[in-house]
Amino acid sequence: ASFVDPMTGFLAGPWAECISWAVIFEHSNDWEKMPQYQADGVVGGVLQALERSLQGNPNQASVLQAAERLETASHQLMENNQPLPAINQVVRLPPNAVPGQPLRLENPQTPGTYMTVQV
Repeated sequence: ASFVDPMTGFLAGPWAECISWAVIFEHSNDWEKMPQYQADGVVGGVLQALERSLQGNPNQASVLQAAERLETASHQLMENNQPLPAINQVVRLPPNAVPGQPLRLENPQTPGTYMTVQV
């Protein structure tokens, strides 16, 4: 389950990973032109789903605040090419990456494995 990390004040756990990957998606794609994200953005959709999952949880407000802090920090880290706290990963695209095309990259979290990202 996701929780507020007492050391950072950020959301941690599976929902934090979803937020971090959504931030990577936003920074790696022209998502504003994708109709499914125009209303709330990519991370906004994740935050809405998190909020729905927390209905009735007495810690809902603090968890959502931690999620928003994580999002803000993750955007700043991506802009500075730094690892994101929840997944400790930066995806660096090679210069030959073609927007709209999939790209196979080595997975830095699991050496010897690869992941495919949509550029």
